[in-house]
Amino acid sequence: MLWVGLGGAVGVLLNAGTHALLDGPGLALFGPAAGSTPAMVVANLLGAFLLGLLNGRARTSRAPWDERVTAALGTGVLGAYTSFSALAALLGTPVTAALSAPGTASAERILGGLGAGLLLVAAVAAAGTLCAWAGLRAGSRSGAADPAREAAR
Repeated sequence: MLWVGLGGAVGVLLNAGTHALLDGPGLALFGPAAGSTPAMVVANLLGAFLLGLLNGRARTSRAPWDERVTAALGTGVLGAYTSFSALAALLGTPVTAALSAPGTASAERILGGLGAGLLLVAAVAAAGTLCAWAGLRAGSRSGAADPAREAAR
């Protein structure tokens, strides 16, 4: 449990660093209220890839993997680095923009904002799944034993 907490502290700092590097004027997808959208997407996609890589490596490695290391890196660091719950908040951003637009908030504008939010969430979820799959494949390959090297021993 201590390792997960320590890893979580590192993950939060990495997430803050990602936001510091990527957030800036003109980068928001839906205006100032969503200024951290690019950083959130990058953190989630990179985190999904790294989680896949970690799990692929842990599954196929001949080296003894300590469960505490896997928990500290996976649940701790990468769990805190990613922010998939922020995708739910992201869903409301276009709706909020539609409601705060000049004029009356029509049902069409609200539904359009909701549709845009759902599309963005679905795109990030699909891309995250592909990143996790790519990481899993890369981790499985890098951890697999080389038959030629094994025969030479």
